[in-house]
Amino acid sequence: MDVKREGRLAARDRCLHELIEEQARRDAGAPAVVSQSETLSYGELNARANRLARQLRALGVGPDARVAICFERDVGMIVSILGVLKAGGCYVPLDPAHPAERLRWVLQDSDARVLIAQPSLRDRFVGSGVEILENSAQAASREDQRDLGREESGVEPRHLSYVIYTSGSTGRPKGVMVEHRQAVNLISHGAEALRVTCADRMLHFFSYGFDGSVLEIFGALAHGAALVLTPPYMKIPDESFVGFLATQRVTIGAFPTAFWHHWASLVGDYRPGLAPPRCMTRIVIGGEKAEVAHLRRWLAYPGSGHCSIRNVYGPTETTVFVTTIEIASERELPARDLPIGRPVANTRIYILDEQGEPVPAGVTGELYVGGAQVARG
Repeated sequence: MDVKREGRLAARDRCLHELIEEQARRDAGAPAVVSQSETLSYGELNARANRLARQLRALGVGPDARVAICFERDVGMIVSILGVLKAGGCYVPLDPAHPAERLRWVLQDSDARVLIAQPSLRDRFVGSGVEILENSAQAASREDQRDLGREESGVEPRHLSYVIYTSGSTGRPKGVMVEHRQAVNLISHGAEALRVTCADRMLHFFSYGFDGSVLEIFGALAHGAALVLTPPYMKIPDESFVGFLATQRVTIGAFPTAFWHHWASLVGDYRPGLAPPRCMTRIVIGGEKAEVAHLRRWLAYPGSGHCSIRNVYGPTETTVFVTTIEIASERELPARDLPIGRPVANTRIYILDEQGEPVPAGVTGELYVGGAQVARG
């Protein structure tokens, strides 16, 4: 069985940061990144990232050079990611919540040229042998804030945008190398599926060390939406979490399936104050199998009908997700297992037998993925 979906490779000749630069030129005053303590407009975000990019260029960062980033969730993290891309390099996220042994392994295995660290986290990497750059407004204030352009950075869509490491549950963590063109295809389709516009406010909930964050960060910023950063202490779907969504007027949220299962079970128990706020109209879930029973309870609750659920599937090696299905009402629910949906644009899905031959419809086989989003190597 071969299932494929062909579509125009939207912005196929673009890099991720160029999509954000276009938004900054279109509406520099629009809110881009919103945290508890600070809000950056598109113009401010772009200018700060340009100054950082020039610092990185002076340190020799260019196409395919790895730059590690270690930050708590704040605007500095987003500025750092964008600055690395503008310099031509690719970012390697180091989640400070991860064990020190894993951080050292990733830093060494990625062969990072530079590490950008939040001041409070720099001491963890003293003696690592990697040049540590503090991303501060004061340090970068002397740099030019104009866009660099490809003639200066040398970056093309075929170059790396990020290297995210797998969990390592079956061995050592593995760095997955994703190029700009692969991520741009995902972001283009994600916007199509989620109907992202400049009027949206998209939640940044995933750890930036997990590939789900790529959809959040660039799905918002490449389409003029505001990226709302979840406070680091907000980890369970309680009243304060739902209140935060309402206060920040969040319209789109992406969550690990296990987190959403917990939320759906609470909503299904008719717990007051836990239904999604009226502003939130789209939710994406992924990371493990979604249970139909949770979807049924969620959709049956009167206060949840305004919010559609989109289930996505895909390993890190295929750039976040490659299949998707939206469930907007109870009548759309299957009797048993929830399908993983149809392929995203410019992606091919094959179900093959042990000999590598397509199996007939309804016959069990192994899933193979091809097309625009398969990572380098």
